Amino acid sequence: MDLYFFHHDEYERLYNCSLYNIDQIPLEKRQHKILGIFLFSLSTLCEILYIPCMFSIWNRMANSHCYKIMFYIGVIDMATILSVGHITAYFGYFGFVYCSSPTFNYFAGAYGQLDNILAKIFLHARPTLRSSTKTVFPAKIPLIITLFIIKNQAGFSITRLSSSNS
Repeated sequence: MDLYFFHHDEYERLYNCSLYNIDQIPLEKRQHKILGIFLFSLSTLCEILYIPCMFSIWNRMANSHCYKIMFYIGVIDMATILSVGHITAYFGYFGFVYCSSPTFNYFAGAYGQLDNILAKIFLHARPTLRSSTKTVFPAKIPLIITLFIIKNQAGFSITRLSSSNS
């Protein structure tokens, strides 16, 4: 994203489509209409089924910290279903490749990566969330982000780190 916003010339040099002829593979062969419809239908069904679950969790959130965490994870899951299901279905149905719409594809990929990172933060930081029941969850977000960055740079698991401290 840094390249796109602050060094756009470098972005254009690295992500241009000068070596790829988009018409080399005809549009009819790139389109997967049945798969696109299937993915869109399945992801829409999953989103619809998620809504009553989220309402149920929302109603119980005041009683338990566990429900707050489950609600945050549910929001991330719904956003991930949007990127994995609906956007992939859109690309498959219309036969889009990167060079068809590079900007949209780039931002869709960044959105999918954001979903992936947020899911990892919540899943890998779960042991740190249990460290104190008195601590409010939003106060631990800087700790969670720091642990996630350290984990990615050093290559060790937060689960092993937190279990060795107890």
